[in-house]
This record gives sequence, C-alpha cells and structure tokens, in this order.
Amino acid sequence: MIEVEIRGPLTDAKKQELLPLLLVKPGATHRTQRRIFIDYSGSPVGRTKDVRIRTTDGVSEIMIKLGAYGAEDQRQEFGVKVGEHKFDECVGVMHALGYDEGFLCEWSSDIVAVDGIDFVLKSTKGFPEWGLIEADIEVATVAEIPAARSTLKNLFAENGIAPHTDESFAEYVLGLEREVFPKFHYSEYTPGYFAKTFGI
Repeated sequence: MIEVEIRGPLTDAKKQELLPLLLVKPGATHRTQRRIFIDYSGSPVGRTKDVRIRTTDGVSEIMIKLGAYGAEDQRQEFGVKVGEHKFDECVGVMHALGYDEGFLCEWSSDIVAVDGIDFVLKSTKGFPEWGLIEADIEVATVAEIPAARSTLKNLFAENGIAPHTDESFAEYVLGLEREVFPKFHYSEYTPGYFAKTFGI
C-alpha cells in the first residue's frame, strides 16, 4: 500500500477547537496515542528515506519509509515490530547498522478516523505552538494518488486548516530540531536508559 499524506501546523488551542468538530462527523472513531522515536534520517530538505525506531503505546519497532518527505507525500512504509519494552534493543540494532545520531522525539496524538482517512492531531508537552496535524489515506496504486491528495486538501479546507508548503514544513522540522527535540548521541547512551527513563 502507498500512504498519501498532507500536513499542517497545529497549536494546542487549534487542536482543542478542531477535535470536537471531527468527532461529530458520521462514523468517526477516536483513539489516543503516545509515540517516542529516534529519527536517524538527517535533514528534512530533499529527504527520500526515513530511518527510525519508535515505540507506540509501548510496542517498539524499526521503521523505514521510502519516498519524498514534505508537506505532501506518498511513501512506501516498511516496519518490523520488535516487541513490548524493546526500545533499548532497537537502539543497539541501529548502532550495529551504523546509525548513532538522531533526534529523540515524543508526540501525544489524538487520532480520528473518518471514512478511511486518519486525522492525526499531534502535540508535545510544554510546546503549545509546535503541534502538527496530518491527514492520510492509503491507496493501492500510483494512479490513485492524485485523487487521494485532492480529497485530503479539500478536507483541510473544509476544516479551516492551512496546509504546510514543502518550504514551511522543512522550516518547521528544522525548528523542532532546534527548539523542541534533543539530539541523541549513541556515544552518550547507557544501556537500559529508555526502559528506566520512559518505561519503554
């Protein structure tokens, strides 16, 4: 499957305004999610491959996404689940593969699914102006991508969401790296750190 996705800025105040509007849509379902990950991918500018390890609600996995990364993208996603409370093991695997530096990120998300489309409203504690909204849909073929992207853009417009451009999204990610998320260095890592600190 190919994931088609668009993104836009989201403050905590906008999130509180938007979430009830999405929840009243017919058939809407809602769940929350806590995700901690290390992004080893490098600069967001011109990126065509994401390399990450992540834990979602306690389950750790190694993730690769192939395709251009920006305000709008369509990428192939590959993941291997490692298991619960295995984040430190993932760190060791990535070190063995030569990945020693990245950004340590944590998001709390409200996810609303409506008619096969996921709206992901992300926030990070202590930084109310640095949230993000993503809307994504999966398609089976490349030919379906333009229609899927048009559907997502229309939904953003209907809900008063201004999408990022590639340029503004790159600046946003660089800002997160400067202001919000700390750099991870394997040289400073001690075994068991993530289990002890985050319970993952």
